[in-house]
Amino acid sequence: FALAMPVDRRPAATALRLARFSSQSSTLRDGIRAVVQGKAPCCDVNGLTGAVSTTPVPATLVLPGSFNPLHSGHLLMMQAAAQTAPAVPPAQRAFEVALKNVDKGEVDVEEVERRVEQFVARGARVCVTVEPLFSGKATIFPNATFVVGYDTAIRIVDPKYYGGTAEGLHAALEELAGKGSAFVVAGRLHQGDFHVFSSDLVPEQFARMFRGMTEEDFRQDISSSELRAKT
Repeated sequence: FALAMPVDRRPAATALRLARFSSQSSTLRDGIRAVVQGKAPCCDVNGLTGAVSTTPVPATLVLPGSFNPLHSGHLLMMQAAAQTAPAVPPAQRAFEVALKNVDKGEVDVEEVERRVEQFVARGARVCVTVEPLFSGKATIFPNATFVVGYDTAIRIVDPKYYGGTAEGLHAALEELAGKGSAFVVAGRLHQGDFHVFSSDLVPEQFARMFRGMTEEDFRQDISSSELRAKT
């Protein structure tokens, strides 16, 4: 099953986007610092125009990740998720890069710029945050559907991450439900079998928050770690 790449890869269009982005480099750095310092919830970059804003712009479909590097699987996963009902227009789709080790002052601004530039080159929107947890992401992106992989979804519904109790898991999912969160889950190839996330893995009252994409919906057997290993 294949989807057309949802980006304008024409050299002239890419060059124009990158030129606009380059002119906003100081604004981007200021935005990243504002996020790191807790003065702004996110730094939102419009991949089509290169515009940078620290004022949250609504997004109803959000794909979090490290994107080191961004690859076709990420873009196609977003497109496949956007085709679920109700359809999500491009302006309402955003990738999210959550910075790590912020409290230790280890944020490499140049590295963040490099990762953001990957999205601008493809005309895709990206938001930089410092939120590692979905409870925090849901505050920045209320009423959003998050696009996640199979392994991430399994962790979201595993009680061991909530004090090891069903009560802790229920409280966490209740909080996410209260913020209007939902999840679209991509499948995973493991030991020769393709695994599709099932709502049976979720407490019954929260099952409607999760939708597993079938192999026909989306499948790309590629990972950023594998690509890094080849370079």
